[in-house]
Amino acid sequence: CSSNTTWYINSSGELYGCGRCDFGGQGSGDTSDVTTFTKRADNVIQVVCSQTTTWYVNSSNEVYGCGYNNKGQQGSGDISNVLTFTKRN
Repeated sequence: CSSNTTWYINSSGELYGCGRCDFGGQGSGDTSDVTTFTKRADNVIQVVCSQTTTWYVNSSNEVYGCGYNNKGQQGSGDISNVLTFTKRN
């Protein structure tokens, strides 16, 4: 997905990720890098990310995001980084 993170969705719709997590972009709840593929969500149909943010859409067309938020790019109404996947629609 980026030069520092890897994501995959298996045939059951489970989202797994690993890699850099400086600003919470792995949705793990902290900023520690994730060194093994770790399940993050179910019923996922698409995932997109940048160096510092991750977004996914589930089978109910709900959007979830996490990561860097210095300009409000997470849509949370503030500028705090988002450490866990949070529903946005």
